[in-house]
Amino acid sequence: MFLISNVFFPKDGKYSEALGKRESALMLMPKSAVLHEQKAQVLIEIGDAWNAKKAATRATELEPSVNR
Repeated sequence: MFLISNVFFPKDGKYSEALGKRESALMLMPKSAVLHEQKAQVLIEIGDAWNAKKAATRATELEPSVNR
């Protein structure tokens, strides 16, 4: 595993699993800017730029300092 901005990603490319974990966590904590940011990073890794932008936008709506 390697670390990107406090997010652990598997080296074997299990990004779908990582995305599922972020989405499960967001169901419990939908106002977590950090989780939205992490979801955006995973989505970028799997090539889903549109949804990554939406997740990143939500993160900055919840916590403007996230994009710094």
